[in-house]
Amino acid sequence: MIQKKIQITNKKTDFKNLENSRLSIQLSLDGFSFCIYDENLEEYTALINFEFESKAATPQIHLEYVMKTFRENVLLQKTYKSIHVAHSNNMATFVPKAFFNEKYLKNYLKHTVKVFDNDFIVYDEIPQSDIVSVYIPFVNINNFLFEQFGAFEYTHSSSILVKNLINTYKNTKKQHVFINVIDHTFEMVILDNGVFKMYNSFQFKTKEDFIYYILFTAEQLSLNPEEFELVFLGVIDEKSELYKISYQYIRNISFVENQTPKFKNLPNHSFYTLLNY
Repeated sequence: MIQKKIQITNKKTDFKNLENSRLSIQLSLDGFSFCIYDENLEEYTALINFEFESKAATPQIHLEYVMKTFRENVLLQKTYKSIHVAHSNNMATFVPKAFFNEKYLKNYLKHTVKVFDNDFIVYDEIPQSDIVSVYIPFVNINNFLFEQFGAFEYTHSSSILVKNLINTYKNTKKQHVFINVIDHTFEMVILDNGVFKMYNSFQFKTKEDFIYYILFTAEQLSLNPEEFELVFLGVIDEKSELYKISYQYIRNISFVENQTPKFKNLPNHSFYTLLNY
């Protein structure tokens, strides 16, 4: 089953003609989101988010979910000026640029991800940083999208996350721990005085799991909960149980800065990677 969770559209937009618009898609094993940006109006005109009732257990099931989503949504059957695709999975790692060699992509991943001989591994260079993102994309989904649209640009969602956070916080003089909440997964990025220190992703079931991973990581990196800034983005607000339990243990909590409002009634920190591609 595929459930539509969020749909926001600008009723004034002519969705019959989207040839001057950009389509951005974010793929994960448990969901599918896309947004439309009108380059003439210089604004976002639609955002739609789907959740899969169960996480795609195999690449074939994942492809079937995505194909079904395309069949049932007319906006995914239009012609666009450009297509951008973000792959969101845990098959990624960051490598210091000084040690990076594209001949050894498999070696960078094999310590944290189960890598097979036939896996297609690619990388993103992160502008204004000394790191490279190495990852395995959803190849079968890429092939399907190529059949639908022709050539398109793709990247890993963590590359978008880290790139934008570095650009936003590069001139700050603080330790920041960023938490991007995605249902029962969250991504953590740590910047120290605007310099990238760490990226990781965690799966959690309870709010206690959530705060444990944050505090344990902080302890391992000698970060003081009384001093560092915890910055939230994604599916979280001040009413969330995740926010409330974090506030019990961490002094300084905020939401991500400098986000131009994209849609009315949608928090500016929501769908951060999709809307900042």
